[in-house]
Amino acid sequence: MKILVVKPAAFGDILHCFYAISDIKRYLPGAQVFWYVDKSYQEVPCWNKDVDGVISVPRKKIRKLNKLTLGLVEYFFIQRLKKYHFDVVVDFYFGYQDAKFLNKLGVPIVGPTDEILKELKENPKTNSFYSQEIKVKPSLDVVPFYREIASKSLGYFFSENERNVSLNDECVLPENPNTGDRLLMFVHSTSGKAKNWPIEYWKKLYLKAVNNGYHVLLPCGSQEEENKAKLIVSEKPNNAELLVNVALNDILVRLKQVCAVVGGDTGFTHLSSLIGIPTVYVFGATSSGAAINSKNAFILESKMNCSPCMNRNNCLRKDIEQFSVFPPCYESMNDIVVWEELVKSLKGLEASNK
Repeated sequence: MKILVVKPAAFGDILHCFYAISDIKRYLPGAQVFWYVDKSYQEVPCWNKDVDGVISVPRKKIRKLNKLTLGLVEYFFIQRLKKYHFDVVVDFYFGYQDAKFLNKLGVPIVGPTDEILKELKENPKTNSFYSQEIKVKPSLDVVPFYREIASKSLGYFFSENERNVSLNDECVLPENPNTGDRLLMFVHSTSGKAKNWPIEYWKKLYLKAVNNGYHVLLPCGSQEEENKAKLIVSEKPNNAELLVNVALNDILVRLKQVCAVVGGDTGFTHLSSLIGIPTVYVFGATSSGAAINSKNAFILESKMNCSPCMNRNNCLRKDIEQFSVFPPCYESMNDIVVWEELVKSLKGLEASNK
């Protein structure tokens, strides 16, 4: 069986699907899995050993084309895809435009029911391109959600107790990490304004790390993130290194050098947890169900009754001015709380290396 998996973006969401891909190979021996992905993330599926091939598409660039040129590009791309002779397309993305495009392959596409798409706040019309629709539980944590989609799409049962991913060599940590380097990574920005831990806390956490002899890496994917990182480290800039617009494969190399990672619901924290680095997750507006759980994942959640609201960009509370920080759901998770959790994770790392 040749399977085309659709999950073109984003970085963390692609990583969430790794367990489902490894399930397919475990329960369907001999199956071949190919990944349809946006060109900006084309290296990420390659980190999973169970992926047999990656089909990258410059989606944003293509969608800017005029109607005639777009039609020609899509025609030639579909002809290229047909040469793979896929048996089925499993949709993990639920994007209307991608499903409409891949429908031209003439291959069965499997995805959730329109009711589930509505609950997920996706376009329910995407369901019109599915030849088979499946019922899954949107309330599941993210990793089991994708595992269930894959199992019901392809007709196998998976065990909750078997939860492994076959990572490529570049993702595998050394047997005895060098904790003497005292290097941390702070993932200070996410894709949603309300998902970001307050900058006031980042500044204080950074100073705690520096005063305890640590050097800190801060990945920055845009000018805005770079400006934010400079503010965080402004008091002691010599103890920080800003990784500005660094390729994902190069970030992975640096990530494997750190003792621990702190961040919110975003790709680099999911990656660090996936490969086994002690990771302190800070969840406020979004659900901790998005975390990639591992023995080295330390999860902090907001104690506010409105959390998680799943509103990534705004807080709709009417009493927002009563809180000391934005978003207010992080008020109970200040720098002191996160530092204590970080110290706990570092002690666990030291104990495991003895």
